Parts: sequence; C-alpha cells; structure tokens
Amino acid sequence: MTILTKFALILTLTLAAFTLCRGLLYFKYRPLFAGKEASAVGRAFLRGLRFDLSIILTLWALPMTLLVVPIPDLPMFDGEVGPWSVGWLVAMLIVFAAMLLLLVSDLFYFGDVQRHLGSELTLLWEDRAEILGMIRGGYAGPLGLALLGLLGLAAAWVWVTLLPMQPVRHPFLDFMGVEMLAFLAVRGTWKGKSLNIIDAFDQGDTDLGNLALNGVFTTYHATRASRRLRHRFMPDEEANRIVREELGGLTGVPVAPGERPFTRAYPDNRANGCNLVFLLLESWSSKYVDAFGGRGFGVTPNFDRLAAQGLRFPHFHAAGQRSIYAIQALLSGVPVLPGLPQLGAGLEASNVLQLGHAAMNHGYRTLFVKSSKRRSFRVDAIARSAGFQEYYGAEDMPLLLDYRDPQAAHFGWDYETLMFLKKKLDERPGPTLGFAFTGTTHIPYPDLGPRHQVHPHAVDSEAGFLNTLHYADWALGEFFKAAEREPWFDRTIFVLTADTTLGLFQDGGFRERYEIPLLIYAPKLLEPGVVSTIGSQLDLLPTLYDLLGFADPFSAVGDSLFRKRREAALCDQGGILGLITREGYLRHSLQNRLEAVPSAAAGEDVDFHRMERLLLALDQVTHRQLKANRWAPEH
Repeated sequence: MTILTKFALILTLTLAAFTLCRGLLYFKYRPLFAGKEASAVGRAFLRGLRFDLSIILTLWALPMTLLVVPIPDLPMFDGEVGPWSVGWLVAMLIVFAAMLLLLVSDLFYFGDVQRHLGSELTLLWEDRAEILGMIRGGYAGPLGLALLGLLGLAAAWVWVTLLPMQPVRHPFLDFMGVEMLAFLAVRGTWKGKSLNIIDAFDQGDTDLGNLALNGVFTTYHATRASRRLRHRFMPDEEANRIVREELGGLTGVPVAPGERPFTRAYPDNRANGCNLVFLLLESWSSKYVDAFGGRGFGVTPNFDRLAAQGLRFPHFHAAGQRSIYAIQALLSGVPVLPGLPQLGAGLEASNVLQLGHAAMNHGYRTLFVKSSKRRSFRVDAIARSAGFQEYYGAEDMPLLLDYRDPQAAHFGWDYETLMFLKKKLDERPGPTLGFAFTGTTHIPYPDLGPRHQVHPHAVDSEAGFLNTLHYADWALGEFFKAAEREPWFDRTIFVLTADTTLGLFQDGGFRERYEIPLLIYAPKLLEPGVVSTIGSQLDLLPTLYDLLGFADPFSAVGDSLFRKRREAALCDQGGILGLITREGYLRHSLQNRLEAVPSAAAGEDVDFHRMERLLLALDQVTHRQLKANRWAPEH
C-alpha cells in the first residue's frame, strides 16, 4: 500500500473509535433517546461523522501534512517505512490516544449534565482523583468494555503503521488532493461558516444533536469560543438601564446608582438574630419529590411532610449543571459566565464572596459541613474564603450506621453528615449560619440494603437513584426529629434545595432540566404556603439577606424571592446561557440566539428580542464589574 492508503486505513480506524463511543453513549443513556425514530437516530450517527472528521483532521493537521509532503527522499517518493514516516505516524498515534482518553472521559461525564465536555475540562482535571474514584466505583464494567474495544482499535492502528509501503506515482497531485479534502473535512462545508457546535442542533432536537457530537469536538470549539467571546453588546449605560428596568427594578436601594446596578441594600430590614441552616441536597430534582413533581414516586415522605408545613417554591431552577455553580450562586450571587473564572478557579480573586462574612459581621457563628472529603473540589478553600469559620468533611464524621460497604458512597453518607451538623449546632448558643452539602445521591449509587431498596438496585440506574433518595429522605427526617427537640429549633430558618437536577433521567425540555425544589421551613416563624415566583439559585443570596434581616449592601444578579418583580431565571448550560421566564425560555451562545420557545400559557406572542437584550445586558454588566473588580459593595 502507499502512504495514502495507509493514512486512509488509519483514519477509518479512528472514525471507528469515535463511532464506538457514540454507540456506547447511545446505549448507556438510552432513556434520553426513548421515543426517537430509528431513522432519526441513524441520521444522527451519520451526521456525527462530519464532526468526527472535522476534529480528527484538525488535530492531525501538522503531522498529516508533513507525512504526505512531496519532498524527494521522503515516503511519498520512496515508499520506505523509515524514521520520517514512522515518526509522524507515532505523533498521530499519540494524538489518537489523547482523543480516546477524552472520548472515554466524556462518555461518563455526559451522564451528569446531559451534554458533552466543554471548556470546563481543565477544572475537571484538577479534581481527577475524585472523578476517577467515582468511575472505578460505578462504571468499572462499562469502562472496561470501552477500553477493551479502544485498545483493540489502537492495536490495529499500530499494525497498519508498520505495514510495508510502496511509492506513489503523482506525489504532488496526491498531496494537493489530500490537503484540499482535509481542508473541506475540517470546515465541514465548502461554503459559508465552518462547522461548529451549533450545527449539530439545526434539526431542532437537543438530544439527537448531542448524539451527533463528540467530546473532543465540543471541548476544542467551546474552549476556543470562550477565548474570543465578546461581552459588550451595547453601550454600558444602556446595559445598566436594561438590568434595572427589565428586571422590574432590582428591589432595594441602589448603593451606586447607574454604575453598579447589581449593588443595593434592603434598608427596611431589621436583623432578627435567627439561626439559618442551609441544606444543599445532591441531585434532588423536582421530578422525584412528590410535593413538587407530583409523580407519585413515593420516596420522599419526610421532605413532603416538611413541604406541607413550609414555604414551597415550585418554579425554582438551578443556576447550572454542576454543584460548584450552585455554591457560587449562593455564596456570591454571581452567575457562571463564558470567559470568566469560576469559583475555586480564580473568581474569588475579585472579592465577591459575601454570605459568611456578612453573617460574621452580625455576630453569627459560621459553620460548613460537607459529606465528601474536605479537599474535594476545593470546597474547603472556598468555604474559608466565603467567611465560614468552621469547616468539616467526611474525615471528621464517624460512621453511625452499619453499612454494607462503608466505602460505597464516594461522596459521603447523608445520615452521618446531617447528624454531625446537628451535633455542631448543639454546641454553642447564639445565632449560627450553618451550611451542609449532602452527597449520597450522587452517582454511583451505593447499595443500602433491603430497608431502602424500593426498586431493584443498580449503581447507575434511575432505580439506584430512587433507592439512595429514599435513604437520603429518611436521613433528613431523622435530622429534623432530633432538631425539633433542641432549644435552638424554634429560632431557626431552614432552607432546603438541590445543587442540580439529576442529569440523566430527565424527560422534559430545557426548563425541566433545571427545575429543583426550594423549601423554606420555619414552623415557628413563617406561615406555610406556596410562592409561585420564578427564580433560581442566583436569587438565594438576596433571599437569605432578606430572611435574616440584614440591611447591609450586597451585590447579586438575583433578587429576594419575596420581593421580585420581574420573574426570570438565568441558567448556564456549559457556555450556553439560558433565560427562563413565565413567557418562555431563550438559549443564547453570546454570539447567536440558539433557541426561543414560548410557554404553553403565553402562546406565540412573546417578545424574544426583549428577552435576548436582557440576557446580553446581564452578561455585559456582570462581566464589566468583575473585570474591574467592582462587584463587592466596598469596591
């Protein structure tokens, strides 16, 4: 064979590896594609070859060109398997191995967020130990099969590399032909703009669009896009005006009128000295909580009982698809935006963290308890920066129950976490701001035995999640039974919500994939009821200021859920921003409007241009203030 034949075989094997991973993704996450016609799925596989070819040849551009360059005494002429050809084929093999590693990582990441990897890859790499532990625990079988198939392809790849060659007859013409075909494959089209992530969704189906894509393509293009995104869409004065007016005037008194529209205060407040205990519940989607989803899963009786006695917010949304987005929104009021550092990766340098410090200024003891290990995802440093004086992780909590496998919960045990929190709340009188983040309901789902096995268990199934949710709800009930007997209970406001929805088993559209329960429970202080305001985790910081009676100036994109005038929720979808309102929702890449869907109640008469202007203004003002380090009121 000639060098061109050899290259064609190698490219075919590489495409086979990409297709294998696409097939594994389809079968592993089959519920996402339930109801899709077989012909539509087949077309998604075929369309995926465009994206595969584009990214493969993009990353192979240099070694491929040098491999076929028509210079005398090189393989295109003499057909020898010498150092030149072997060297560049090995370089391509190294790139191939890196692509395989990314494809396998993406295969498991997809289950958490229902999308491929993007520009957050570097952040995930920093937490590789926790992620690898999770993969070993819950995905050992599928991971082994994936690696076995990919290793077989890699072996065939090496075999083809070492096959003998013969010279080509027309090296210059062949070189030009290869380069032109590669150029077209990389662009994905012969006219117009080159292929990009958005082109996978031009059929109007998000799930099939994701099936056509691959994690290597999305990581490459999302990272490039985040570097060249613009964040100025209009004059700054107009952006400030839109934020003020379109949000109905963020309630409170502006601290710096016009310049910083997110900075304000609730001067009518009076600090009440109540305790506040915030429970961030891993993956508790509204769908699975009967008091919110109403689907009769029957695994959250304790939460449902509390909901009947508290304030329920049935139209509440996560700020993003990862836990750190929820923590960032709660502690700082700052959304995750493309092109800006996230909490734990540079955002804290802009002096944005306020909640713990505000509580300390009012004489509060601040306490942070996390079910997983102290250092995981750098939450220890984040909590300290945010003003939490005490911080505890899994290493600090003795086991209280006899679990089948004490190591099976990779993100910790909820019962131990909540009872440890209760113990710490008992230790000192006086106002306390307590924060707990649970983790047992994170995939892979540990087997908790017959008591909580309401369905046949599997570590990566919906049934497995429901079993762990039943356990987590039981642990929550035990915590409240114990807390109700303590003197501090009557002066405590409990705020319960989720970090994100459960990534995989959602069956609704964009809006449903962000819907999480929010419950404010204080039976001695607040009357029960339902607040139908549309909001998100970005509204929690102002809401907590409001609940505690803090009149201090603060900055936040959201507003108190008790004061909001314009109902809107800003969400991040891996670099794509979404705005959810009562009229519908809008998705935007900060370059193009991707989707605009009216709600059933609104019909077709929705001013999406107005929604788009608001979303872009929110991004522009947030970006400007953070870049100038003018987020916190004192700056």
